[in-house]
Amino acid sequence: MKSISIIAAILAVVGLSACSSLAEKTPKQMVQSAVERSLTKDNRFNYEGEMFVKRIPVSESLLTKEQLEIAANNVVLDKKHKALTLKREAYNEDCRYKSKEGLSKKALRELESSCAKREEALDEEINNSSDINLDFINKIEQSLEDNPSLIDVLAGAKIRYKGAIDLPAGLHESHADYSYQGKHERLNIGLPLLLNLNNNTITGDPTTMMRAVMGAIIKDKALIQRLRHEPVRYDFSKMVAKLPLKTAVKAYLLSSNSAYEALPADAFQKLKQDDFGKSIGAKHRIRVVINKQNSILFTETLRHDWLSKFNELVKSEPEAGIKTEGYDVVRAFIDSLKDQDYGQFLEFHDQFFANSYEIFLDDSARMLGGRLMLQPLQVTKGNVMSLEALVRHTGFGKPVFTLKSDGKAISFEDYSVDVVSNFGIFPTVTEDSFDNAASATEAASEVVDATETPSKELEEAISNAKKAASEPASKVVK
Repeated sequence: MKSISIIAAILAVVGLSACSSLAEKTPKQMVQSAVERSLTKDNRFNYEGEMFVKRIPVSESLLTKEQLEIAANNVVLDKKHKALTLKREAYNEDCRYKSKEGLSKKALRELESSCAKREEALDEEINNSSDINLDFINKIEQSLEDNPSLIDVLAGAKIRYKGAIDLPAGLHESHADYSYQGKHERLNIGLPLLLNLNNNTITGDPTTMMRAVMGAIIKDKALIQRLRHEPVRYDFSKMVAKLPLKTAVKAYLLSSNSAYEALPADAFQKLKQDDFGKSIGAKHRIRVVINKQNSILFTETLRHDWLSKFNELVKSEPEAGIKTEGYDVVRAFIDSLKDQDYGQFLEFHDQFFANSYEIFLDDSARMLGGRLMLQPLQVTKGNVMSLEALVRHTGFGKPVFTLKSDGKAISFEDYSVDVVSNFGIFPTVTEDSFDNAASATEAASEVVDATETPSKELEEAISNAKKAASEPASKVVK
């Protein structure tokens, strides 16, 4: 009988209790109930969505009053920057073409010095009125305004994604699809991937073009034929065999709700239902405000609780076969999150962008979909550029997968070995190889020591070193 899956066991122990109704709940409580239900009940479903860019009126944007003031100041700053740049160019032209005939050497030096000082002063003023990041955003906006064809290109580009999630089975399938439709061109590229956390594999279904390229660098004819039809699978079991992943995932799930609990109430806003929400049958639309303060608070709370709950589980429920070193690796990883410099990135984010995440719920706290929005603080003719990503959840309890993690597939190891064999590089190193390499190193040290010994002993040491160094190559696994 097949043993219960790791993820299923984790979920059974988590023991979160989602509310059956959202009546009388605050927006924050609604989100918490949705997160709990997603972990305990609605953890098996399909999803699909798309990503696109569009222009929307300022009145419909995420920009607050303060951000609109920043955007207005950015416009003024940009105009000042352009004016100063033109002024410097005019000064340079004046100095470059000014008549220097009849000037004494002293007068010429004074003129050149005056031009240099004037240019230096303007450069400093320009630098003080400029921001590299702002300048980059302005250039993008200006390019779109000056070249409407670029907007046509963006409009023709679509990024769609779909997949399936079965959390109890530890399965996650994703299929990203990029397509472009123009006047005389059409392009479509997709790559399905299946992650199985229970057998630690990733299965991919390459495109026909990718299969052709992969087949061109191998010699095995049987493998080439298999590559035409079979997916490719990578097994990372050896990489994680000594790590307490079950404990780490369980601790993360237990701590995730604490992170949402730490956010202030005003980080959650209930909005009027829109067309997208109506199309998926949602009754509630909640926006989660993502800014620097909230991001730092969420991340730090999650890290602290994650580490705390991990240490508790290590004592109360140690994993079989896991040594102290494995636990220490996970602890070090979680603890290292505090050293990540999120502040600089978030400072940049708040200065130039506004974003939010919206979730769409039914009356029982089931999460039916979501929307992620990213908008630069740049207003052009009363409009704001908006990057949006939509996702819809369907097939609750009965997710459909297109790939199989236990079906026939080409082992990535078999493929890589054939590539190595074809090119004659990157030999596979065995345990014997390390032993032989150590012998070679020791023999080589003898060569160094032998420089002070008689000639005969030196020759013998060199011979021994050559012999030991050649042995690993003979024990390479083909």
